[in-house]
Amino acid sequence: MRNGFDVLLVEDEPVVREAAARILRPEGLTLDRVEDVDGALARLRRSDYRVVLSDLMLPGFSGFDLLERVTGERPQLPVILITGYATIENALAAFKKGAFDFLPKPFDVAELLGVVRRALRATELCRWNAIPFVSGRTGAAELPGEPYFLGQHAWVTLDGGIATFGLAESWPGLLPGIVSANLPKAGANLTQGLSCAELGTADDSIHRIWAPLSGSVLEANPAVREDPDLLNRAPFTSGWLARVAPSNLEAELDALTRRAGASAYPARNGGEKEKR
Repeated sequence: MRNGFDVLLVEDEPVVREAAARILRPEGLTLDRVEDVDGALARLRRSDYRVVLSDLMLPGFSGFDLLERVTGERPQLPVILITGYATIENALAAFKKGAFDFLPKPFDVAELLGVVRRALRATELCRWNAIPFVSGRTGAAELPGEPYFLGQHAWVTLDGGIATFGLAESWPGLLPGIVSANLPKAGANLTQGLSCAELGTADDSIHRIWAPLSGSVLEANPAVREDPDLLNRAPFTSGWLARVAPSNLEAELDALTRRAGASAYPARNGGEKEKR
């Protein structure tokens, strides 16, 4: 019989391993801890997990190497990368390679709890890279034209040189009620791969949103400021986050991906489409 754990923690620094354990264990979560990629792969062969939480810089192989193996062999298992080397390049590469999310060190307790809870919820709903999820009846198909994506973290549409972006599949329906949305103000300058907004949820978690493009904010969605949970109910339509005048569009599109006609967000409430 295979063992089962909630979280596989891959971290070579004892202090960080213990800190993560102190945060997650009071949640009633079971942890299995290893120090490197070889150890993680060995555990994955004999045990089942709901989430992998891995450092990026590890002895021998890196967290990117582990991410590649997991997404290739167990694509429905969410991988969260954590790192003290939180460069823009690392954040963008993490999402493009299929990470569920990216968390810089030192992480806040509410941030770590938020991203792990969200990933666990995705696993419960068979929502991470699952076939029914990717071929859902609504969602990304609601976006006009051929949208770009920062992994499954954010979507971007372009119209007349203006970029509109919002939350992609690793968010909607996975948050227990969004109670606050700290959105960028008009005139703020965003940098691709850096935090641009922050959500607060009913379970006291905090969730960072990473900017899919650089540029000057033209407006943030006033409807989301007034009703933050709109991001759960209509993330691909009326729940957009912000409109931006891109500053380095041609170069930055290389970090994004396109999905021709792909719908990746299943209908909720028994098939009800998002209300515009």
